Amino acid sequence: MKENNLFNALLNFFPESDAFLLAEILKDNLCKETIRYEEIDIIESQKKDLILLAFEERILIPVTSRSGPAWEDKILDFRNKSTYFIPPVVKAMLDTMRKTGEPSCETAVRKTLTRVVQKNISDFVNLLQTLMKHSDNYTFETGLLEFFFQPGNYGL
Repeated sequence: MKENNLFNALLNFFPESDAFLLAEILKDNLCKETIRYEEIDIIESQKKDLILLAFEERILIPVTSRSGPAWEDKILDFRNKSTYFIPPVVKAMLDTMRKTGEPSCETAVRKTLTRVVQKNISDFVNLLQTLMKHSDNYTFETGLLEFFFQPGNYGL
């Protein structure tokens, strides 16, 4: 039942064939720290396309990088020794989708921040909600973030 929830929720973002394959990969790997290429149990021609899709959508991130943790430093590789991870906020989102059938960015952010931050996270969630109102396709200029951190602009 929970796998159906994940599949149905993924249908809101992906075509049926992609949603099905993503759900298949994710249902067995959400609890793992890393996923190895050879552990992804689908045919080779679909596997590469699916990993590429998951990478483009920031669902699977290669562990290997050139010089640092930045997105542009990550090395996407399709060999058997390749290893990927699911970012914590994405894991939280997918877990919520698996349980409820609905995506909830706020729930995912709250779960993730609770693990990382030791203080009240409501201010962070409110900041992100405010930033998202000014975002384009879930991205925003860093100048906007700087503005909200100026004294008196947001109160953090």
